[in-house]
Amino acid sequence: MTILQGAQPRLRGVRVGVHRVGEPGGVATARLLLRDGDRRRKVDLTYANPIDLLGRGTMELVAVHRPTAGQESAAVTIRLCD
Repeated sequence: MTILQGAQPRLRGVRVGVHRVGEPGGVATARLLLRDGDRRRKVDLTYANPIDLLGRGTMELVAVHRPTAGQESAAVTIRLCD
């Protein structure tokens, strides 16, 4: 699924805030804030670093998308796995 920077979708009951999307140092990265009740975790999702979705599966980075003409925000494409 593709999510715009600034969005905060709820995935498997976890609020996923997409704070930054880019390629710092040439590494495709999405900075995310994961929230579930009182639990909060800030993570950097990269191709080589799938993350735990607070015990509800894992999230993998598929691609980062820079804004193109007419778009204001970058986006990230992720994959959820069990």
